[in-house]
Amino acid sequence: MRGMRQVWTWVCGLAMAVAAQAGDLREAVPPGHADAAMEGSRVAQRALRPARTKLFGAPRGCNGFVYAMVTAPSGLVYLGGDFSACEDVLASNVAAYDPRTRQFLALGSGTANGISAGAFGGVYALALQGSDLIVGGSFTAAGGAPADSIARWNGSAWSTLGNGEVQGVAGLVYDLAVNGADLYAGGLFSSAGGVPAASIARWDGSAWTALGGGVGGRDDASVYALQWTDGALFVGGLFTQAGGAPASNIARWSGSAWSALGAGTDGPVNTLAAFGNEIYAGG
Repeated sequence: MRGMRQVWTWVCGLAMAVAAQAGDLREAVPPGHADAAMEGSRVAQRALRPARTKLFGAPRGCNGFVYAMVTAPSGLVYLGGDFSACEDVLASNVAAYDPRTRQFLALGSGTANGISAGAFGGVYALALQGSDLIVGGSFTAAGGAPADSIARWNGSAWSTLGNGEVQGVAGLVYDLAVNGADLYAGGLFSSAGGVPAASIARWDGSAWTALGGGVGGRDDASVYALQWTDGALFVGGLFTQAGGAPASNIARWSGSAWSALGAGTDGPVNTLAAFGNEIYAGG
Protein backbone atom coordinates (compact mmCIF):
# COMPACT_ATOMS: atom_id res chain seq x y z
CA MET A 1 0.00 0.00 0.00
CA ARG A 2 2.97 2.32 -0.55
CA GLY A 3 3.18 3.35 3.06
CA MET A 4 -0.54 3.83 3.58
CA ARG A 5 -1.75 2.96 7.03
CA GLN A 6 -5.15 3.19 8.60
CA VAL A 7 -5.80 5.09 11.80
CA TRP A 8 -9.09 4.81 13.66
CA THR A 9 -9.85 7.16 16.54
CA TRP A 10 -12.86 6.47 18.75
CA VAL A 11 -14.60 9.32 20.52
CA CYS A 12 -17.56 8.54 22.76
CA GLY A 13 -18.08 5.29 20.87
CA LEU A 14 -18.19 6.95 17.44
CA ALA A 15 -15.29 6.88 15.00
CA MET A 16 -14.77 10.34 13.54
CA ALA A 17 -12.26 11.12 10.84
CA VAL A 18 -9.92 14.07 11.11
CA ALA A 19 -10.96 16.39 8.29
CA ALA A 20 -8.00 17.37 6.16
CA GLN A 21 -9.86 19.72 3.85
CA ALA A 22 -11.47 22.93 5.05
CA GLY A 23 -14.94 23.40 3.68
CA ASP A 24 -15.61 19.68 3.11
CA LEU A 25 -18.10 19.25 5.93
CA ARG A 26 -20.95 16.84 6.22
CA GLU A 27 -23.69 16.09 8.76
CA ALA A 28 -25.35 12.83 9.70
CA VAL A 29 -28.77 11.38 8.78
CA PRO A 30 -30.09 11.82 5.25
CA PRO A 31 -33.88 12.25 5.72
CA GLY A 32 -36.03 9.22 5.06
CA HIS A 33 -33.07 6.85 5.07
CA ALA A 34 -32.47 6.51 8.78
CA ASP A 35 -30.83 3.08 8.75
CA ALA A 36 -28.41 3.88 5.95
CA ALA A 37 -27.87 7.31 7.38
CA MET A 38 -26.70 6.01 10.74
CA GLU A 39 -24.10 4.02 8.83
CA GLY A 40 -23.45 6.59 6.12
CA SER A 41 -23.45 9.70 8.20
CA ARG A 42 -21.40 12.73 7.29
CA VAL A 43 -19.60 14.18 10.28
CA ALA A 44 -18.74 17.69 11.37
CA GLN A 45 -21.77 19.65 10.05
CA ARG A 46 -24.66 20.52 12.36
CA ALA A 47 -28.35 20.05 11.66
CA LEU A 48 -29.81 23.52 11.47
CA ARG A 49 -33.28 24.60 12.54
CA PRO A 50 -34.69 28.13 12.48
CA ALA A 51 -34.77 30.01 15.79
CA ARG A 52 -32.30 27.53 17.27
CA THR A 53 -29.06 27.85 15.33
CA LYS A 54 -27.52 30.71 13.41
CA LEU A 55 -25.76 29.94 10.16
CA PHE A 56 -22.93 32.32 9.25
CA GLY A 57 -24.48 34.85 11.60
CA ALA A 58 -27.79 34.91 9.70
CA PRO A 59 -30.70 35.31 12.17
CA ARG A 60 -32.64 32.29 10.94
CA GLY A 61 -30.21 30.23 8.86
CA CYS A 62 -31.96 27.61 6.74
CA ASN A 63 -35.40 26.20 7.48
CA GLY A 64 -34.33 22.56 7.43
CA PHE A 65 -31.27 20.36 7.58
CA VAL A 66 -27.84 21.04 6.04
CA TYR A 67 -26.00 17.84 5.12
CA ALA A 68 -23.07 19.06 3.01
CA MET A 69 -20.95 22.17 2.57
CA VAL A 70 -18.07 23.12 0.29
CA THR A 71 -16.22 26.41 -0.22
CA ALA A 72 -15.39 27.61 -3.72
CA PRO A 73 -12.15 29.49 -4.55
CA SER A 74 -14.32 32.59 -5.05
CA GLY A 75 -15.25 32.45 -1.37
CA LEU A 76 -18.82 31.36 -1.96
CA VAL A 77 -19.97 28.68 0.48
CA TYR A 78 -22.34 26.13 -1.06
CA LEU A 79 -24.82 24.28 1.16
CA GLY A 80 -26.90 21.24 0.38
CA GLY A 81 -29.53 19.42 2.38
CA ASP A 82 -33.26 19.27 2.94
CA PHE A 83 -34.62 22.83 3.06
CA SER A 84 -36.70 25.27 1.02
CA ALA A 85 -35.31 28.61 2.17
CA CYS A 86 -32.25 30.20 3.76
CA GLU A 87 -32.97 33.47 5.55
CA ASP A 88 -35.43 35.23 3.21
CA VAL A 89 -34.19 33.53 0.00
CA LEU A 90 -36.18 30.67 -1.53
CA ALA A 91 -33.67 27.89 -2.17
CA SER A 92 -34.70 24.36 -3.04
CA ASN A 93 -32.35 22.03 -1.16
CA VAL A 94 -29.17 23.81 -2.30
CA ALA A 95 -27.96 27.38 -1.89
CA ALA A 96 -24.87 29.58 -1.71
CA TYR A 97 -23.73 32.02 0.94
CA ASP A 98 -21.56 35.04 0.11
CA PRO A 99 -19.55 35.98 3.22
CA ARG A 100 -18.65 39.35 1.68
CA THR A 101 -22.25 40.52 1.41
CA ARG A 102 -23.54 38.19 4.16
CA GLN A 103 -26.34 37.10 1.87
CA PHE A 104 -27.73 33.75 0.76
CA LEU A 105 -28.15 33.14 -2.97
CA ALA A 106 -30.46 30.79 -4.82
CA LEU A 107 -29.04 28.52 -7.51
CA GLY A 108 -31.52 29.31 -10.25
CA SER A 109 -34.85 31.12 -10.21
CA GLY A 110 -38.50 30.16 -10.48
CA THR A 111 -38.96 26.53 -11.48
CA ALA A 112 -35.21 26.33 -12.16
CA ASN A 113 -34.35 27.00 -8.51
CA GLY A 114 -32.23 24.21 -7.05
CA ILE A 115 -33.25 20.56 -7.06
CA SER A 116 -36.59 18.77 -6.62
CA ALA A 117 -36.33 16.00 -4.07
CA GLY A 118 -39.81 15.01 -2.97
CA ALA A 119 -40.75 14.04 0.58
CA PHE A 120 -37.76 11.83 1.40
CA GLY A 121 -34.93 13.28 -0.64
CA GLY A 122 -32.35 16.00 -0.54
CA VAL A 123 -28.72 16.83 -1.26
CA TYR A 124 -26.23 14.61 0.56
CA ALA A 125 -22.96 15.46 -1.18
CA LEU A 126 -21.27 18.44 -2.84
CA ALA A 127 -18.02 18.66 -4.77
CA LEU A 128 -16.23 21.23 -6.89
CA GLN A 129 -14.93 20.35 -10.34
CA GLY A 130 -13.14 23.39 -11.62
CA SER A 131 -15.58 26.25 -11.13
CA ASP A 132 -18.61 23.94 -11.36
CA LEU A 133 -20.58 22.59 -8.41
CA ILE A 134 -21.54 18.90 -8.49
CA VAL A 135 -24.56 17.96 -6.42
CA GLY A 136 -25.44 14.42 -5.34
CA GLY A 137 -28.23 12.97 -3.25
CA SER A 138 -31.75 11.70 -3.79
CA PHE A 139 -33.72 13.79 -6.28
CA THR A 140 -35.50 13.68 -9.63
CA ALA A 141 -34.88 17.13 -11.13
CA ALA A 142 -32.35 19.96 -11.15
CA GLY A 143 -33.20 23.39 -12.48
CA GLY A 144 -36.63 22.06 -13.45
CA ALA A 145 -35.20 19.41 -15.80
CA PRO A 146 -35.04 15.66 -15.11
CA ALA A 147 -31.92 14.63 -13.19
CA ASP A 148 -31.37 11.33 -11.40
CA SER A 149 -29.70 12.05 -8.06
CA ILE A 150 -26.73 13.94 -9.52
CA ALA A 151 -26.41 17.24 -11.41
CA ARG A 152 -24.04 20.10 -12.24
CA TRP A 153 -24.34 23.86 -11.55
CA ASN A 154 -22.02 26.04 -13.65
CA GLY A 155 -22.76 29.29 -11.86
CA SER A 156 -25.73 30.24 -14.02
CA ALA A 157 -27.52 27.07 -15.13
CA TRP A 158 -28.11 23.42 -14.25
CA SER A 159 -27.17 20.46 -16.43
CA THR A 160 -27.43 16.70 -16.11
CA LEU A 161 -24.75 14.02 -16.09
CA GLY A 162 -26.09 11.50 -18.52
CA ASN A 163 -27.52 10.81 -21.93
CA GLY A 164 -30.83 9.50 -23.14
CA GLU A 165 -33.42 8.35 -20.63
CA VAL A 166 -31.08 8.02 -17.64
CA GLN A 167 -29.76 11.37 -16.42
CA GLY A 168 -27.58 10.13 -13.55
CA VAL A 169 -27.80 7.07 -11.30
CA ALA A 170 -30.55 4.62 -10.44
CA GLY A 171 -30.52 5.16 -6.68
CA LEU A 172 -28.86 7.41 -4.11
CA VAL A 173 -25.56 9.32 -4.14
CA TYR A 174 -23.89 9.65 -0.73
CA ASP A 175 -20.48 11.03 -1.67
CA LEU A 176 -18.49 12.49 -4.55
CA ALA A 177 -14.79 12.70 -5.42
CA VAL A 178 -13.01 14.56 -8.22
CA ASN A 179 -9.76 13.81 -9.99
CA GLY A 180 -9.22 16.20 -12.88
CA ALA A 181 -11.85 15.54 -15.53
CA ASP A 182 -13.06 12.42 -13.74
CA LEU A 183 -15.92 12.52 -11.26
CA TYR A 184 -16.63 9.59 -8.96
CA ALA A 185 -20.01 8.98 -7.36
CA GLY A 186 -20.63 6.54 -4.54
CA GLY A 187 -23.87 5.57 -2.87
CA LEU A 188 -26.55 2.92 -3.15
CA PHE A 189 -27.43 2.34 -6.80
CA SER A 190 -27.53 -0.38 -9.41
CA SER A 191 -26.59 1.57 -12.54
CA ALA A 192 -25.24 4.90 -13.76
CA GLY A 193 -26.28 6.33 -17.11
CA GLY A 194 -27.94 3.00 -17.86
CA VAL A 195 -24.66 1.12 -17.33
CA PRO A 196 -24.69 -1.53 -14.57
CA ALA A 197 -22.62 -0.22 -11.65
CA ALA A 198 -22.61 -1.61 -8.12
CA SER A 199 -22.91 1.54 -5.96
CA ILE A 200 -19.90 3.31 -7.47
CA ALA A 201 -19.22 4.77 -10.91
CA ARG A 202 -17.09 7.26 -12.84
CA TRP A 203 -18.28 10.12 -15.08
CA ASP A 204 -15.59 11.26 -17.55
CA GLY A 205 -17.49 14.25 -18.89
CA SER A 206 -19.41 12.36 -21.53
CA ALA A 207 -20.21 8.87 -20.26
CA TRP A 208 -20.54 6.73 -17.14
CA THR A 209 -18.41 3.63 -16.52
CA ALA A 210 -18.41 1.08 -13.73
CA LEU A 211 -15.40 0.54 -11.50
CA GLY A 212 -14.90 -3.15 -12.12
CA GLY A 213 -17.44 -5.11 -10.12
CA GLY A 214 -17.99 -2.28 -7.66
CA VAL A 215 -18.86 -3.18 -4.06
CA GLY A 216 -21.05 -6.02 -2.91
CA GLY A 217 -21.36 -9.05 -0.67
CA ARG A 218 -24.74 -7.97 0.72
CA ASP A 219 -28.03 -6.73 -0.69
CA ASP A 220 -27.60 -3.23 0.73
CA ALA A 221 -23.91 -2.85 -0.13
CA SER A 222 -23.28 0.90 -0.20
CA VAL A 223 -20.52 3.47 -0.58
CA TYR A 224 -20.60 6.24 2.02
CA ALA A 225 -17.20 7.89 1.58
CA LEU A 226 -14.73 8.57 -1.22
CA GLN A 227 -11.22 9.99 -1.07
CA TRP A 228 -8.87 10.44 -4.01
CA THR A 229 -5.22 10.56 -2.99
CA ASP A 230 -1.82 9.25 -4.06
CA GLY A 231 -3.11 8.26 -7.50
CA ALA A 232 -5.88 6.02 -6.22
CA LEU A 233 -9.47 6.16 -5.04
CA PHE A 234 -10.18 5.00 -1.49
CA VAL A 235 -13.71 3.82 -0.84
CA GLY A 236 -15.51 3.35 2.47
CA GLY A 237 -18.98 2.14 3.25
CA LEU A 238 -20.94 -0.98 4.08
CA PHE A 239 -19.78 -3.98 2.05
CA THR A 240 -17.90 -7.25 2.30
CA GLN A 241 -16.56 -7.38 -1.23
CA ALA A 242 -14.91 -5.03 -3.72
CA GLY A 243 -14.50 -6.22 -7.28
CA GLY A 244 -15.77 -9.62 -6.19
CA ALA A 245 -12.91 -10.16 -3.71
CA PRO A 246 -13.17 -9.94 0.11
CA ALA A 247 -12.92 -6.38 1.45
CA SER A 248 -14.41 -5.39 4.77
CA ASN A 249 -15.99 -1.92 4.42
CA ILE A 250 -12.92 -0.21 2.96
CA ALA A 251 -11.01 -0.74 -0.27
CA ARG A 252 -8.73 0.86 -2.85
CA TRP A 253 -9.38 1.30 -6.58
CA SER A 254 -6.15 1.72 -8.54
CA GLY A 255 -7.86 2.72 -11.77
CA SER A 256 -7.94 -0.84 -13.03
CA ALA A 257 -8.26 -3.15 -10.02
CA TRP A 258 -9.61 -3.37 -6.49
CA SER A 259 -7.60 -4.27 -3.39
CA ALA A 260 -8.48 -4.61 0.27
CA LEU A 261 -6.89 -2.52 3.01
CA GLY A 262 -5.70 -5.22 5.35
CA ALA A 263 -8.52 -6.80 7.32
CA GLY A 264 -10.63 -3.66 6.93
CA THR A 265 -13.05 -2.70 9.68
CA ASP A 266 -15.68 -4.53 11.71
CA GLY A 267 -18.33 -1.91 10.95
CA PRO A 268 -19.30 0.56 8.25
CA VAL A 269 -16.90 3.34 7.22
CA ASN A 270 -18.75 6.64 7.07
CA THR A 271 -15.98 9.09 6.23
CA LEU A 272 -12.44 9.20 4.86
CA ALA A 273 -9.74 11.85 4.89
CA ALA A 274 -6.19 11.98 3.57
CA PHE A 275 -3.22 13.58 5.30
CA GLY A 276 0.16 13.17 3.70
CA ASN A 277 0.47 9.51 2.72
CA GLU A 278 -2.02 8.38 5.34
CA ILE A 279 -5.74 7.59 5.08
CA TYR A 280 -8.00 8.20 8.06
CA ALA A 281 -11.29 6.33 8.35
CA GLY A 282 -14.20 6.92 10.68
CA GLY A 283 -17.44 5.07 11.25
